[in-house]
Amino acid sequence: MARTPGDFDPDELDARWNDLTSRLGPLDGTPAIPVEAAPQSPGELARGPRDYEVPEDDSGFEEPDPELGNPDPATALSWFALGIGVLGLFVVVIAGSPPWVGVLSTALTVGGLVALLVRLPRHTDRDDDGAQV
Repeated sequence: MARTPGDFDPDELDARWNDLTSRLGPLDGTPAIPVEAAPQSPGELARGPRDYEVPEDDSGFEEPDPELGNPDPATALSWFALGIGVLGLFVVVIAGSPPWVGVLSTALTVGGLVALLVRLPRHTDRDDDGAQV
Protein backbone atom coordinates (compact mmCIF):
# COMPACT_ATOMS: atom_id res chain seq x y z
CA MET A 1 0.00 0.00 0.00
CA ALA A 2 1.29 3.47 -0.90
CA ARG A 3 2.39 5.77 1.86
CA THR A 4 0.87 9.22 2.20
CA PRO A 5 2.85 12.29 3.32
CA GLY A 6 1.36 11.97 6.81
CA ASP A 7 2.84 8.46 7.16
CA PHE A 8 6.46 9.70 7.01
CA ASP A 9 8.41 10.64 10.08
CA PRO A 10 9.67 14.26 9.74
CA ASP A 11 13.20 13.17 10.72
CA GLU A 12 13.12 10.47 8.03
CA LEU A 13 11.96 13.03 5.43
CA ASP A 14 14.78 15.41 6.43
CA ALA A 15 17.34 12.62 6.16
CA ARG A 16 16.11 11.59 2.71
CA TRP A 17 16.05 15.24 1.54
CA ASN A 18 19.58 15.83 2.76
CA ASP A 19 20.72 12.63 1.00
CA LEU A 20 19.14 13.78 -2.29
CA THR A 21 20.52 17.31 -2.16
CA SER A 22 24.01 16.20 -1.10
CA ARG A 23 24.31 14.24 -4.35
CA LEU A 24 23.59 17.40 -6.40
CA GLY A 25 26.72 19.22 -5.28
CA PRO A 26 26.99 22.82 -4.15
CA LEU A 27 23.95 24.96 -4.88
CA ASP A 28 25.53 28.35 -4.32
CA GLY A 29 24.59 29.81 -7.70
CA THR A 30 27.86 29.19 -9.49
CA PRO A 31 27.49 28.17 -13.13
CA ALA A 32 27.95 24.52 -14.01
CA ILE A 33 30.53 25.50 -16.66
CA PRO A 34 33.15 27.93 -15.42
CA VAL A 35 33.19 31.16 -17.42
CA GLU A 36 36.82 30.59 -18.45
CA ALA A 37 35.97 27.12 -19.85
CA ALA A 38 32.83 28.28 -21.68
CA PRO A 39 33.17 28.30 -25.46
CA GLN A 40 33.83 31.77 -26.85
CA SER A 41 32.72 31.32 -30.45
CA PRO A 42 29.14 30.50 -31.50
CA GLY A 43 30.33 27.55 -33.60
CA GLU A 44 31.66 25.64 -30.58
CA LEU A 45 28.38 25.32 -28.70
CA ALA A 46 25.04 26.85 -29.62
CA ARG A 47 23.49 28.32 -26.51
CA GLY A 48 20.16 29.40 -27.93
CA PRO A 49 18.13 29.56 -31.12
CA ARG A 50 19.70 32.86 -32.20
CA ASP A 51 23.24 31.51 -31.76
CA TYR A 52 22.68 28.68 -34.23
CA GLU A 53 24.26 29.04 -37.66
CA VAL A 54 23.06 26.91 -40.56
CA PRO A 55 25.95 24.99 -42.12
CA GLU A 56 26.51 25.63 -45.82
CA ASP A 57 25.04 23.07 -48.17
CA ASP A 58 27.65 21.93 -50.68
CA SER A 59 25.51 19.31 -52.40
CA GLY A 60 25.12 21.45 -55.54
CA PHE A 61 21.34 21.09 -55.64
CA GLU A 62 19.54 23.99 -57.26
CA GLU A 63 15.79 24.18 -56.93
CA PRO A 64 14.23 24.12 -60.42
CA ASP A 65 11.81 26.80 -61.54
CA PRO A 66 8.33 25.33 -61.90
CA GLU A 67 6.92 25.24 -65.39
CA LEU A 68 3.48 26.78 -65.19
CA GLY A 69 2.67 26.47 -68.88
CA ASN A 70 -0.12 28.29 -70.65
CA PRO A 71 -3.64 27.98 -69.30
CA ASP A 72 -6.33 26.48 -71.44
CA PRO A 73 -8.10 29.35 -73.29
CA ALA A 74 -11.53 28.18 -72.17
CA THR A 75 -10.43 28.12 -68.51
CA ALA A 76 -8.83 31.56 -68.78
CA LEU A 77 -11.98 32.97 -70.41
CA SER A 78 -14.15 31.42 -67.69
CA TRP A 79 -12.05 33.03 -64.93
CA PHE A 80 -12.12 36.34 -66.80
CA ALA A 81 -15.93 36.21 -67.15
CA LEU A 82 -16.34 35.35 -63.48
CA GLY A 83 -14.05 38.18 -62.36
CA ILE A 84 -15.62 40.82 -64.62
CA GLY A 85 -19.09 39.66 -63.63
CA VAL A 86 -18.37 39.98 -59.91
CA LEU A 87 -16.80 43.42 -60.42
CA GLY A 88 -19.83 44.46 -62.45
CA LEU A 89 -22.16 43.37 -59.64
CA PHE A 90 -20.18 45.50 -57.17
CA VAL A 91 -20.52 48.48 -59.53
CA VAL A 92 -24.27 47.91 -59.81
CA VAL A 93 -24.70 47.75 -56.02
CA ILE A 94 -22.40 50.66 -55.17
CA ALA A 95 -22.93 53.08 -58.08
CA GLY A 96 -26.52 52.27 -58.96
CA SER A 97 -25.85 51.51 -62.64
CA PRO A 98 -28.61 50.87 -65.18
CA PRO A 99 -30.42 47.53 -64.99
CA TRP A 100 -28.82 46.13 -68.15
CA VAL A 101 -25.39 46.29 -66.41
CA GLY A 102 -26.79 44.19 -63.57
CA VAL A 103 -28.25 41.63 -65.97
CA LEU A 104 -25.00 41.44 -67.96
CA SER A 105 -22.90 41.14 -64.78
CA THR A 106 -25.14 38.40 -63.42
CA ALA A 107 -24.94 36.52 -66.72
CA LEU A 108 -21.14 36.80 -66.79
CA THR A 109 -20.83 35.65 -63.16
CA VAL A 110 -23.15 32.67 -63.58
CA GLY A 111 -21.69 31.76 -66.98
CA GLY A 112 -18.09 31.89 -65.74
CA LEU A 113 -18.93 29.86 -62.63
CA VAL A 114 -20.84 27.20 -64.59
CA ALA A 115 -18.04 26.94 -67.16
CA LEU A 116 -15.46 26.41 -64.40
CA LEU A 117 -17.62 23.84 -62.62
CA VAL A 118 -18.21 21.90 -65.85
CA ARG A 119 -14.45 21.71 -66.46
CA LEU A 120 -13.75 20.07 -63.09
CA PRO A 121 -12.60 16.43 -63.26
CA ARG A 122 -15.45 13.98 -62.86
CA HIS A 123 -13.48 11.02 -61.51
CA THR A 124 -11.30 10.70 -58.46
CA ASP A 125 -8.84 8.01 -57.47
CA ARG A 126 -9.56 7.12 -53.84
CA ASP A 127 -6.10 5.55 -53.42
CA ASP A 128 -4.26 8.67 -54.63
CA ASP A 129 -3.13 11.05 -51.89
CA GLY A 130 -2.29 13.80 -54.40
CA ALA A 131 1.46 13.85 -53.82
CA GLN A 132 3.59 14.16 -56.93
CA VAL A 133 7.34 13.72 -57.16
